[in-house]
Amino acid sequence: MKGYAPDWRVRHRKCGESVDAASRGHVRVTARSLKKFYLGRCGACGEFGWLILERDPNWRFTPDPPDR
Repeated sequence: MKGYAPDWRVRHRKCGESVDAASRGHVRVTARSLKKFYLGRCGACGEFGWLILERDPNWRFTPDPPDR
């Protein structure tokens, strides 16, 4: 299932593999937290453990233009 999570990544704590969160099926639109930890299986090494859902390090906040 394809998700929608612009500017979010999923990273495995042990092996460090990082993938786009949408490719893992995550839907994250208006999140207040910067990180979230959850248990899951790493797609790279196959190990079950803690995965980190975090903002892409290259993410920059761009405010919407004001209404006129």
